[in-house]
Amino acid sequence: MGNIAGYLENTILEDLNNKMVFMANPRQCGKTTLAKKLLKANNPVMFIECKSSPGKRHRGLSYLKGKYPEVQAVQIDIQTTSDTISPRGIRHVSVNSFLEELI
Repeated sequence: MGNIAGYLENTILEDLNNKMVFMANPRQCGKTTLAKKLLKANNPVMFIECKSSPGKRHRGLSYLKGKYPEVQAVQIDIQTTSDTISPRGIRHVSVNSFLEELI
């Protein structure tokens, strides 16, 4: 599997001027590497981690929230019914509730 950072970076940088960008792909394809490069070039607005099942907070999301405490961080999943905020300020909410707020 190829690295997504190489051929998507310029397109994503352009889109970030006026759009929200979601990156999704299987493991080990360069999402984290690309995200780190994009963070250096831009001011993040929100970090979102999507899960298919409830569980503890994602380590990467916790890391980003610690590094950028002023940026909203949200972990969404299909199965949760709660809407909570962790001591570090990470919101855990159902995908339905989250998407209703965006629309």
